[in-house]
Amino acid sequence: MQITSSDYSRKRHACRHSLVLIGLLWLLIGCGSSAPTPRPTITWRLAQPVAATITIGPTYTPQATEVPPMQSTQTSNKVVYLTFDDGPDPTWTPKILDLLAQHNAQATFFVLGRNAQAYPEIIEQQRLAGHLLANHSWSHPDLTQLDQASVLNELSATQALLGATASNCFRPPYGKHNQQIAANANQLGLRMVLWDVDSADWKQPGTEEIVARIRSQVRDGAVVLLHDGGGSRQQTIEALEILLPELAAQGYRFVAACS
Repeated sequence: MQITSSDYSRKRHACRHSLVLIGLLWLLIGCGSSAPTPRPTITWRLAQPVAATITIGPTYTPQATEVPPMQSTQTSNKVVYLTFDDGPDPTWTPKILDLLAQHNAQATFFVLGRNAQAYPEIIEQQRLAGHLLANHSWSHPDLTQLDQASVLNELSATQALLGATASNCFRPPYGKHNQQIAANANQLGLRMVLWDVDSADWKQPGTEEIVARIRSQVRDGAVVLLHDGGGSRQQTIEALEILLPELAAQGYRFVAACS
């Protein structure tokens, strides 16, 4: 049989087609039988925290002077301790209390037991005003001239009358004391408080003299001796009317001693 060129062309095309099919079939078979190409394993490692090494030195306790001071609304930290002896007196103590209140001043009143017993309402006024009450003996004797039993009686009776709200301070009459008086006071849990500035108002030397004495001696932390009993205290009040605003303008605050 004679093969024409067109027949040859058709056969060649069919052969190529068959080869393509065979190749595709081989690829399909090969892909199905071969194991998949392994993928690389990636292990994620979280960064470990690094422990910081801190060297701690000896335990340090700050000293009081190294603590930053609290901010105060006051212009200064200077203080004066006003103290009044021999009260309460029904005429002068209330006037002094009013004057102190006008100037936001606190004070310590060293009271006599017999006067406190006679005027309990004034003692209560002093307490309510925030002032401190302290022991000035019962009857204002020179304690150095008394025996031990009498000294203890003078102090303990007054302290008992003032009660639990009283301070633990006492001032011996006339400022007279010795080792025995100090020991007796210590036995009762009291501590002795004297003064730095003597106004001498008990002498009634005149308002100007009282003012001058205090002006010349006052300083930061000074304890000023004044009186609210034992006689007329008009000069004391007049001196305070001058000194309280004057010292406040200089930056002083008036704080109760023994607080």
